[in-house]
Amino acid sequence: MITLALILAAFIVMSLGMDKHHRVFFDGGLSKPKRSALKGCAWLILCFAFVVCCKIHGPQFGPVWFAGIATVAAFMTMGLVSLRTTISKKAR
Repeated sequence: MITLALILAAFIVMSLGMDKHHRVFFDGGLSKPKRSALKGCAWLILCFAFVVCCKIHGPQFGPVWFAGIATVAAFMTMGLVSLRTTISKKAR
């Protein structure tokens, strides 16, 4: 569960590093340094999640579990971001 939470957080932070998603969530633009910081933070969280997954499941099955959990987290992120976009469009 901790790995899922970390990967989900990383994907959400990574999506906030994109101009379109940042405008939907915060109604404002995104500067280049802030975009780079968000994406860098997301990659650090993903690396940490990979290490945690390898510690929990071992070096043989850790990467396999990481890939599977990352796939689930990617679908969850797509659902959350598209839901927020839909709600934002209806509110206007």
